[in-house]
Amino acid sequence: MSDNYLFGVVGYGWLGGVLAGQIRDHERAKVVCVADVSAEARRRAGAELDLPARSLYEEYDDLLATEELDAVVVATPHVFHHEQVAAALDAELDVLCEKPLCVEPRNAKEIVDRVETSDRTVMLGYQRHLSGAYRTARRRIAESTGDIVYVDAEITQPYMDLFGGTWRTDPELSGGSVTYDTGNHLIDGLLWTTGLTPVSVSAEMAFEDGDRRVESDAALSVAFEGGVTGTVAVSGRTPRFTERIRVWTEDEEIRFNEDEVVTLDEDGNEWRPRVDRGDDPTKVEAFVDAIESGDEPPATARDSFRSVALTAAAYEAARTGRRVDVDLDPS
Repeated sequence: MSDNYLFGVVGYGWLGGVLAGQIRDHERAKVVCVADVSAEARRRAGAELDLPARSLYEEYDDLLATEELDAVVVATPHVFHHEQVAAALDAELDVLCEKPLCVEPRNAKEIVDRVETSDRTVMLGYQRHLSGAYRTARRRIAESTGDIVYVDAEITQPYMDLFGGTWRTDPELSGGSVTYDTGNHLIDGLLWTTGLTPVSVSAEMAFEDGDRRVESDAALSVAFEGGVTGTVAVSGRTPRFTERIRVWTEDEEIRFNEDEVVTLDEDGNEWRPRVDRGDDPTKVEAFVDAIESGDEPPATARDSFRSVALTAAAYEAARTGRRVDVDLDPS
């Protein structure tokens, strides 16, 4: 790794700008180019990152073909992730991709197979993997003396008010709506902290369109390997953001969100494990650390594939009204 790890940023919307700022603030990383189809986004990137016009591209493939890079950030709408991550791997670059990895499970699995047979680092932008509270909960669940018997997870926000009419509620760009966006963080967080493997799902969704592709709410009933069951609830119509996951083992209940972890024993006695909130790395810090160490990044392509597989099955279940198997070996 050189003194300055050279990044290109593909997609300079809000998240692309945040990640570019994290690169700018990293002592050993530097943004050298940006690609975005929006002229206004390119203008803003040039001004904020002090980039010359020759380093601002309309097409990401021109950026990849022209620039000498070490890595790319992919922060475009969801449906473009597959082709852009694949192109970056073709260019032998490391990749920090915002979630989800893909919207089609077979495409996500293709990327997983490529990553796991290469020496490239591909990290997904699931910030809960970097959260002290989520990491503490994951350790507590792993250390529990009893097996998991039930889980439930819930996330809410005024999603439709915030993002209605944007690409996030256009299924041709997002793959769906709130469940593929905010809900994907929750689903990934549940699977990552518990290590559970989903087997099948039934779902109800409140669709906002006649094609039953854009939903404002979702309620999932999930069966996992080992006979564990659980629920996942996602709402995009509440007046404020809330989040919680609860995991019951044979001996205790473990409740957590991004701020705290609470455990309750069988008598209802509470204990709050210490959560160190001062050492949460940024996504770029974690990504660069993984590259330098050669270790697996905090959030992997396989993590995202598992959450995408469950999410895609939930949409199918909601549209068809039947329980759907979660395909973890798509062809």
